[in-house]
Amino acid sequence: MESFLALIRSFEIKNKLALMSLAFGGVALFLIANNVWPFASGEIVTAPLAGLATLFGAVVLGVNVAYYIGEFVSSFFADHKAKEKAATDRVKLNSDIDANLGTLTPIQQVQLMWIMRNGTQRVDLPIDYGLIQKKIAVQVSRASFQHVDIDGHVWAQRDALLAKWASVKLGPEFPSRPYGWMA
Repeated sequence: MESFLALIRSFEIKNKLALMSLAFGGVALFLIANNVWPFASGEIVTAPLAGLATLFGAVVLGVNVAYYIGEFVSSFFADHKAKEKAATDRVKLNSDIDANLGTLTPIQQVQLMWIMRNGTQRVDLPIDYGLIQKKIAVQVSRASFQHVDIDGHVWAQRDALLAKWASVKLGPEFPSRPYGWMA
C-alpha cells in the first residue's frame, strides 16, 4: 500500500486528477451496474457522466504513460548517441595528439620528458604553452597555465616515450626558459 501511495505522490497534478476521475467514474459505473443506492434511482444522466469520467481518466493516464515511455526511450537513445560522439571525439583527439608528439620543439620535448620521468601526471610548473596548444597538456585552471595535467593518452604511452627519448639528458631542475609561455 505504501509503494502505491508513493507512486501516487510522484504523479503530476494532471495525473492525479485523471486517476481520481478514473477511480470515481469506475466506482460509479460499478454502483450503477449493481443497482446500489444512490444510483438505484435510474436517472438517465448519471450513467453517461460516470462513463465519461472513467473514459476521461483512462485517456489522460494513457497519454501520460505514452509520454513517459517516449521520454525514457528518447533519453536512452540520446545518452547512447552522446557516448558514441564522445568516443569518436576522443579517437580524433588521440590521433591529433599522436601527430603533435612528432612536432614538439626541443624545449617542449625536454619538459615533457622531465615530467614523465618524475612520475606525476598533474604538475604545477611553468610549462611551454605549446604543450597545451598541442593538447598534450590540459589546463586544470584557467587562471594559470602552470596548473596542468598531462593528457591520459600521452600518459598511457609514458614507457614507450621514455624509451624513445632515453638519450635526452635532464638535470635535477625543471627545464625552463624565460618567457617559455609565449612560445
